[in-house]
Amino acid sequence: MTSDQLRMARALLRLNQSELAVFANVTANTIRSIENGNRGRPSVVKKLRVAFIERGVLFIDAFEPYHGAGVAMRWGVEAPAGAQEA
Repeated sequence: MTSDQLRMARALLRLNQSELAVFANVTANTIRSIENGNRGRPSVVKKLRVAFIERGVLFIDAFEPYHGAGVAMRWGVEAPAGAQEA
C-alpha cells in the first residue's frame, strides 16, 4: 500500500486519521507519518490494509503504462453511516 493509496482509501471511507486509527488499532501519528511518505512497519501496514478490506476497499496495483496504483469500493458496499468527511 502506497501513501497515496492510504490517503485515497481513507477518503473513500470518509474517515479522518483518528477514526482510522481506532479501526486499525494503530496511532493517528503513525497514519500521518505513512501518509507523508514514511515507510510503515509491515505489521502496521497489514493492520491498515485489513481494516480497509474489511470495510470494502479494494487495492489496485499500478499497471504501466495505463494507470498508477489506486483504490476502489467493492461493488455493493457503502461507506459506514455517519462517517465524517476526511
